[in-house]
Amino acid sequence: MGKVEKERNVQGEIHKLVFRIWKQIRSLKKIMEAAYEGATERIVNSKDLQQQSKAFDELSDSVEDRLLDSSRVQEAMASIAASAEADGNVMRMREIIGCC
Repeated sequence: MGKVEKERNVQGEIHKLVFRIWKQIRSLKKIMEAAYEGATERIVNSKDLQQQSKAFDELSDSVEDRLLDSSRVQEAMASIAASAEADGNVMRMREIIGCC
């Protein structure tokens, strides 16, 4: 084998190695792109979940406030009813006693 043939063989081997490296880089690039897309999707899903959680918290707070308001109204109505009943009892007592 002559010097020229050895150089051609070496260049051929170098070309094969470069081509293999290029294919590996291309495969890695595809893997990285897929991973990036997956990560981006998870981030978007995470943001959606955060927004949904916030909306649910606001809704549940609103319902809780309304229930508290409803409870206060019921307490006030019960107090008014008790007061009216007490006033009625006092008036009956006055009629019975014949006073004032």
